[in-house]
Amino acid sequence: MRRLRFVELAEDGEHIVVAADDDERYLVPLDDRLRSVLGAPAVPVAVPAVVSGPALRPKDIQVRIRAGASPEQVAAESGMSVDRVMRFAYPVLAERNQVVEQARRARVRRGDPTSPTLAERVDGRLEARGVDPEQVRWDSWKREDGTWLVVANWHSAERDRTARWMFELTTKVLVPEEDMAQHLTGEEERPFAGRLTPVTPLAAAARAAANGDHATEPIPSVADLVPSRTPRVYADDPDETEPRRVRVPSWDEILLGPRRRQ
Repeated sequence: MRRLRFVELAEDGEHIVVAADDDERYLVPLDDRLRSVLGAPAVPVAVPAVVSGPALRPKDIQVRIRAGASPEQVAAESGMSVDRVMRFAYPVLAERNQVVEQARRARVRRGDPTSPTLAERVDGRLEARGVDPEQVRWDSWKREDGTWLVVANWHSAERDRTARWMFELTTKVLVPEEDMAQHLTGEEERPFAGRLTPVTPLAAAARAAANGDHATEPIPSVADLVPSRTPRVYADDPDETEPRRVRVPSWDEILLGPRRRQ
């Protein structure tokens, strides 16, 4: 049995073009059975709807869908019916789903057979935080440089969350695109960059006020944290009359505490 790969939708919209390893191409007729296998709804036989805007060529529709647009977006922008757009869009939607599955099977560390897959790492870490992996919405689309962007969306702690990875289809390389993706697939689970854990009373009180909570202790003023400017007089140095300069701590030291001396 020869292995064939999908190439594109034929211009007539009724066939798909597939190719063998030797690049010999074949036409496969579209029918309801093939559409059901690809997960796309069957296109009813009906009189084409009246197009109120400039109709797009099948190839243009596929380019837009492959770049991340939805059939509804393409239909709204072109004035075509969603059913007509779907006739040309569903093979590309199936392609996008296939890329997601390949990315989820890809190793986080390429070339390391002991490395977890993207699915294992992300699903495990989200599940540990009470997020059902089945509720995560995965998608992908192709960028102008030829790489694919794989995206995971979910809702957690009353916020919509998103993680993005660059996926090179031929080499199966995954690269986090931002902090959330890095946090989910990194070797260690670390707090996101930019978060500051308060270690002084002033910082703790400020964080409590920002969250709408009440501080359990009185909020100290900056003046309370800065050493007094009153000159110090040493009994063993009676001739010292000039006031000494008092070092004022930096803002980082006020928030994080003084540096530990070596």
